[in-house]
Amino acid sequence: PYAHVYVKSNKLIGTTTNNEGIFSLVLPEKYSGDSIVISFIGYKSNLISIKLIQYWKNISINLEESPNELKEVVVFANDTLNGFLKKVFNKIADNYPKKNFLIKGCYRETNLLHPNNRFIYFSEAKIEFFSPSYTNTISKYGPVRIIEGGKVEVENRYLYSDIHFYAGLYSPQRFDFVREEFEFIKPSKFDKYEYKVERFFEFEGRPTIAITFKPKKDALYSGKLFIDKATLAYVKCDFELSKAGIRKENALTLSSFKYKSREYLVQYRFGKDGRWHLWFAIQDGMGANSKYKDDLRYTNEFVSLDEVQVDPNPIPDSEAVNFYSFYTSQENKFNDNYWRKPETIARSAKSDSTIKLLFSNPLTKNQLAKTDSTISKNKKGNFKSNFLKVGAKLSTGISVAFVPLNQKIGNYSLSSPNFLSTSKEVDEISKAALGIDIKYYLNGSYCLIVQGYGNLNSKSSLSMASLGFQVSKRLVGWKRPFYFEPGLHFYYSASEVNLGSTFATNTISGSGITFNTNEKILLSSGQENWGLSISAELIYKFHSRFTLFAKASGSLTIDKNDYLNLSKNAQSFFGSNQA
Repeated sequence: PYAHVYVKSNKLIGTTTNNEGIFSLVLPEKYSGDSIVISFIGYKSNLISIKLIQYWKNISINLEESPNELKEVVVFANDTLNGFLKKVFNKIADNYPKKNFLIKGCYRETNLLHPNNRFIYFSEAKIEFFSPSYTNTISKYGPVRIIEGGKVEVENRYLYSDIHFYAGLYSPQRFDFVREEFEFIKPSKFDKYEYKVERFFEFEGRPTIAITFKPKKDALYSGKLFIDKATLAYVKCDFELSKAGIRKENALTLSSFKYKSREYLVQYRFGKDGRWHLWFAIQDGMGANSKYKDDLRYTNEFVSLDEVQVDPNPIPDSEAVNFYSFYTSQENKFNDNYWRKPETIARSAKSDSTIKLLFSNPLTKNQLAKTDSTISKNKKGNFKSNFLKVGAKLSTGISVAFVPLNQKIGNYSLSSPNFLSTSKEVDEISKAALGIDIKYYLNGSYCLIVQGYGNLNSKSSLSMASLGFQVSKRLVGWKRPFYFEPGLHFYYSASEVNLGSTFATNTISGSGITFNTNEKILLSSGQENWGLSISAELIYKFHSRFTLFAKASGSLTIDKNDYLNLSKNAQSFFGSNQA
């Protein structure tokens, strides 16, 4: 699994075998007289002439394990091994790119039902991402752009699982354990692990050391590191979450999905610039699926095809995929032609048949799923599928606003026979209102927003509704990004302030009877406004589902109407007979 297959004269032309060891490679005619190399760390490389195999449909290639071929043998005590690993960590700045690169490659994402590995979702894409220098500690993540891709899924996928995994397109950067400094390579965390030298060997002519690590206390990972002896660089790591890591991951997960395992494979290759570049990053996870009886297995695979030095970042925000978005929601990037081109990442026979079945004949999609009557006849799947697609683009925010009012009340009179005169003034009363903002992101950069506010103060009331359009711009960072969202809104608002009460006394006479009326009148002043407002939000996305935001706005009133409300609270009547 995941062996490297490439043309001898050009290492950039190649592929990686899948998790079954299967590969396919499409070569230009000019390489027909060349050879291909099959290599895997810890094994001897195999060289095969293309002329001998170009007409074969199936090839079975065996690799021999590489023995301990190094002339010198190094024995490490525990303390000196930790010292050696500290040296490797301190060499990161020397061994990995100090320049910015644009990395191009192939990405695959799948969801399967375990243990039979029935695909319910399968996707592939050509992507590129901006990779900042490894010495850049402020912005470790760069934006990702989809060049083109393809996606297929069973028609009733949401009857089997409604779990989506965000930031899949960022997995090459998320799992780059060197850039991210995962705890098993950090000297400050060495006491949490037990390290052991497993073997020495040569990989493509370079002396290499394999070191295993396992948790001692509360460590998150276990696995095996491969270190290049000449440069003291991390070449590869095959690792997984430990029991403590699984517990922590599940504690931080808000969904019903609970991890059972999470495995990673990350490898680097030696570039022409004498530094090690990310080559491929793979994740294979498994978890309990509350939606269906089978566990849900999901995979992310990325293979780098090329890296080009760039400065500055060539990917504009308008083309970048949001870090917290779902790959499945990038509908405008999927097209039919993608599936008709030769694949770059080898697919298994089962995944190839999945693509052909799902893509060629939509009417047969249900054949991939278990066809018991309770599922195949259930029509709610399509509704839920569409509902979740919309929901993936929705964002709801709750905010508290303080609105200063500047309303002045003069003298008001009532028509005869009642008469009321009052003079009251209100200045700078702050009113608190609770609001809700519902956003629908059209894509990563634009969104529609509906806002509404209602009052919190007992002596005042405020209601407001608006419909707006906002533009989303990233500021700094990609893993935990800040966003700036300016917007233009059309709004209606109505506000009212309680001014207190006054008494109106009147005398009414008739038929020899006199009535004295004393009425208590409640006074309130209000405004109705129609207009345009300009807003600005600063958003910090600290979680896939939760954000913090600060918002400011200013308004331009189109139509304004001031009014005075008078309401009768109580009255008393008394009279006398003057006959």
